[in-house]
Amino acid sequence: MKKYSMIFLLLLTLTLTSCTTTQKNSMSLKPSQLSKETNEILDLFDDNIYFYDLSVNDKVKSITIQLWIYQENQWVESGNISGDLNCKEGRIAIRITENSFELITIDKDGHSKYSTPSLDTDFKDSISTQATALSNEIPLELNKETTIFVKTGTDKNTIESTNNMDDFRDSDCNTGIAITVTVSDKILE
Repeated sequence: MKKYSMIFLLLLTLTLTSCTTTQKNSMSLKPSQLSKETNEILDLFDDNIYFYDLSVNDKVKSITIQLWIYQENQWVESGNISGDLNCKEGRIAIRITENSFELITIDKDGHSKYSTPSLDTDFKDSISTQATALSNEIPLELNKETTIFVKTGTDKNTIESTNNMDDFRDSDCNTGIAITVTVSDKILE
């Protein structure tokens, strides 16, 4: 009986240790679960508003969120928000209107808001548009860019239905917006 008890305790210890290690090393970004009332209020606005929960491990020291615009047949970085991470969990809110982009970061220390006064895009001239936003939890990798939103437009009658979240730079478009997140093991200076 003592032998079985020891084996059981050993297995229990291994199970608990492996669960703790998995949780500590996992990093993810997922759409926030908002209450029904909050969603009803957000539906009153005619903008694209997205909320994401960020969870990182102790290896992550900084985060960069980049705004990309498709101009003159190429994707160019139109702005970025970078900073050292003091919290391992937080929320990112993104609001995209026809002319502007707003980013709000929320963590235990408070919140910060960033915005661009105008986006240099030509969606009003597009015949077809396509928008894709992150809709399920995804793992984050250190120093690897992760796309969370893409909107493209074309002057063609049809738009090819692709998963432009994998690499928005391959999109066949005349105009576009993309937002990416990169977590890094380097402290920014």
